[in-house]
Amino acid sequence: MIARRKVRRRQCQRGFVLLAFALMILVVMGFTGLAVDAGYLQWQRRLMQSAADAASMGALREMELGRTNSQPQYDLTTAAQNDAALNGFTNGQNNVTVTLNNPPVSGTFAGVNTAAQVIISRIYPTFFMRLLGTTNVTVSAQSVAQTTTSYGSIGGCIFALNATAADALKLESGTTLYSSCSAISESNN
Repeated sequence: MIARRKVRRRQCQRGFVLLAFALMILVVMGFTGLAVDAGYLQWQRRLMQSAADAASMGALREMELGRTNSQPQYDLTTAAQNDAALNGFTNGQNNVTVTLNNPPVSGTFAGVNTAAQVIISRIYPTFFMRLLGTTNVTVSAQSVAQTTTSYGSIGGCIFALNATAADALKLESGTTLYSSCSAISESNN
């Protein structure tokens, strides 16, 4: 009789361990899936931010050349959308929207005519977050660029953007550089 009780108790414990292990695997897989989706969306947002930065600089350059949205052949919106497309975000394709506001409609430079605001947004499908009921997520990025003079103030056309790279922009003795704009090095080294 005592031996049967011990056998039954062990069988119940085995069932509990199996159930706990299965539940634990489900929770771990859920968090892994959420991390995969969040990481993917963050990576896409970073790419989108780069495209928005390029698009706002492109629109700003057109402004410095005296072009406006009222001139169809030199449309600022078209310039911004072209620069965004060069970076993988084409307006009207794959749920992408590229919007140029001149002057910006929000933020520090709202209403400033010498500034250009670009907002890029895209709807992305989710992979694992669908299990939680979220099938799509809208990701967006924005950039604002402002000019201070009428020509050539976008800050440069040679950019070294790595913040810690040694010799990020290096000109050797005897090097001659001819440019109508400046060079920018963001390196602190």
